[in-house]
Amino acid sequence: MATRGYSGYKGRKSPWKIVAAILLVLVILAAAGVLVLQRYLVYDASGTPHLRLPGQEEIKTPSSSGGASSSGDLGPVDVTIDPPERQSVLGYLLTAPNADLTPYLAPDGDLNAVAVTLKGADGQLRTDWQDDETLKSVLSDESRHTIARISCFLDGANARSQVKEMGLENTGGYIFYDATNRNWLDPGKPAAREFLLDLIRQAAEAGFDEILLTEVFYPTEGKLDKIAYSADRTESLTLFLTEAKGLLTDYPGVTLSVAVTDTLLLDGEDETSGQSLSGFAALADAIYALCEGGDYEAAKAAVAEAAGGKATAFVALFDGVGYPPEEYLIPEA
Repeated sequence: MATRGYSGYKGRKSPWKIVAAILLVLVILAAAGVLVLQRYLVYDASGTPHLRLPGQEEIKTPSSSGGASSSGDLGPVDVTIDPPERQSVLGYLLTAPNADLTPYLAPDGDLNAVAVTLKGADGQLRTDWQDDETLKSVLSDESRHTIARISCFLDGANARSQVKEMGLENTGGYIFYDATNRNWLDPGKPAAREFLLDLIRQAAEAGFDEILLTEVFYPTEGKLDKIAYSADRTESLTLFLTEAKGLLTDYPGVTLSVAVTDTLLLDGEDETSGQSLSGFAALADAIYALCEGGDYEAAKAAVAEAAGGKATAFVALFDGVGYPPEEYLIPEA
């Protein structure tokens, strides 16, 4: 009988044979992979194997000394040095270079700070201040924040004694007199800046927590057109503060502060005096200025804006009458 349709039936293959064939292929591929990758297998100093493919950098492991790796130095390491931490200021500013410090040895309520004038606006230095036992006692009191106030460029004594080296001259080559017959150091002269930097260095070495620089400006009254400016005013003052800030990096924990005029808080710049609030705030840890309690927040905001994100504090020079600011010094003779 003839058959119809598909007549080539040969039976079904066993599924186990198919599985075995697939497994055999996988084993062969795995073995081939091991043989190929074996050439890229490396061992570190501890005997741990690592796979390093072409183009991959060598794995570096620390040496037993904890420093360089087995294949060379680790390279440069970035080190971040945090700025010195400020302490809030509540206290007195002793404006006279030879003011008696005895009343400030004992605690005075919430007041924690005292600013000692090492150099007055007339160039007078505190007498033998490095050997002053009372001052040493104040400096050794860790509960008290100590500030060295240094009047900078308003300095008739030194300006007159070294006119060519440090004094601010007039266009005739003589010492310049302002509207009240005062004389000034010239911020543009290196010798004048170095003289002040040496005082800053001595104060830091003595153990003061903060250096407060006052009179960091040029004359603003008198026949100013007769001044023989040796350099750009703002650039000279900025250079001086930059040098002072750099010097204090050798004295961790000592902060730098600058006193400015109260009008600078409003105007921001003063071409005549050479002061720049933004320039000063960028370099100083704190800005000081005359301020009443009710104006403190606005003054603080002005300094913060000028600092451009840098944490520069504002401390008021306060007469002690009325509502007190958040941070202040009360000037006393």
